[in-house]
Amino acid sequence: MNLAPSLFIAGERTGEKGNELFGEICIENRGVMRFDVIARGTKGHSGVAGTGDLSERLVNARTALNEIFAKHLTLKAADGWQSQAKFPFINVGTVGVYNVTAAEGILGVEIRPIPQDDTSALRAEVEAYCAENNLEAKFSVMENGVACDPNNPALKALIEAVKQASGGEDARIGRKLPGTSARFAPGGQAVVWGQSGVGPHAKDERHYIPSIEPYYRSLNELAKLWK
Repeated sequence: MNLAPSLFIAGERTGEKGNELFGEICIENRGVMRFDVIARGTKGHSGVAGTGDLSERLVNARTALNEIFAKHLTLKAADGWQSQAKFPFINVGTVGVYNVTAAEGILGVEIRPIPQDDTSALRAEVEAYCAENNLEAKFSVMENGVACDPNNPALKALIEAVKQASGGEDARIGRKLPGTSARFAPGGQAVVWGQSGVGPHAKDERHYIPSIEPYYRSLNELAKLWK
């Protein structure tokens, strides 16, 4: 028996203007790739010649990685649909300790790739660079972006359900830039679709209450169409 769902709906907010009654149905969603670049040395007195500087090695690695990313990722696009590469943290040494060199340094990397970018080739080049430069690449997450088949019957039913719930207005189709749970769906058959509000994950995040009822009305219409 095949228990794979026809369509997975991640009920996250897809309206961020703060006044939309119906959020976009995002049929393409970015993935998440996270890894650490680790430099190792020998702890020692900073005043002794020959003690290494792990921070310099990691800063150089950051520059080299940006060049690798530019080869494999769509980092600029006129319509804004692009991958993103960030270095959230670099950790070398102990704050306030100046005369002892660190034995280990870590550079954190996070990539949010669009489905059109090849992350397997990117990973291979990152690992090759690290091996050649006495660094270690430790990957903790590697999940590609996903794109739902536009001809998926369940997706078509959802689009029609939103149209009926809105009184005949066509559903807005979009793409979600933040990485989402949609990437875990079998075969990438998933959408992100939800209500609306402002300030996602911000201290002033707020939900637009009037968007709740139209969302549930759309779900009821979908239940009638997809039996």
